[in-house]
Amino acid sequence: MPVEKGGTGKNEFESGEVLIGSGENALRTLPIDNEVDATNNLVRNYAVKAYVDAATAGLEGAMHLVGEATVEVLTGNDPRVPDYNFASAKPGDVVLWESKEYVWTGTRWRLLGDEGSYAIKGSIRDADIDSEANI
Repeated sequence: MPVEKGGTGKNEFESGEVLIGSGENALRTLPIDNEVDATNNLVRNYAVKAYVDAATAGLEGAMHLVGEATVEVLTGNDPRVPDYNFASAKPGDVVLWESKEYVWTGTRWRLLGDEGSYAIKGSIRDADIDSEANI
């Protein structure tokens, strides 16, 4: 259908293309992108990416669990976590080794804590408290 009658003015479209246009510019076709990034042809993809980027801004370096180590975590060693590349370690990477939790600081693994470093409500008895605690 011609543009004057509300149509696109196009007789056919190539597979994998989308029609782009507005009331100000001529209609044109662009290939449909499969990857979402700032250079996409589809405004919708860019808008989604921009929204996600804004919603997650500031999370760079946030702590995130990467998995359970298969070797003991020492100062600068590779904890050998399945599907984890220690060469690409980022500050905030957290690994578990037995009952301990470690975070990568950028230069070393730092112990966050273990199961013995906190108390479960109701598990503390009078005998657990020092007689001079003055509670």
